[in-house]
Amino acid sequence: LDFRAPEGVDINSLRQMMASGMGSVTFPVTFAEQRLGLQIQDVEDEPGATEVAAFTEQDGVLGPAEVSGKIEIGDRIARVNGQSCLGLDYAAVLDLIITG
Repeated sequence: LDFRAPEGVDINSLRQMMASGMGSVTFPVTFAEQRLGLQIQDVEDEPGATEVAAFTEQDGVLGPAEVSGKIEIGDRIARVNGQSCLGLDYAAVLDLIITG
């Protein structure tokens, strides 16, 4: 951790919470473009979860996902167009992204 734990919070408990993903933050990101310039994959140790695996370029141009600065490698995809991605594999999530 690069910050002091809040008063009354055990630092080891906080580390465990963050490692488990309980310390995660969900935020909306919206794109008008169909090609986002990212690759997704199933999360290896968490069936039914999909994450950003890499950013891609087209003709040397960064995609909107990377340019936005809001998405990072390893981010989990929670919803697409309001539909939950919980329990979906990457092919189903990709279909949601493509079909809008």
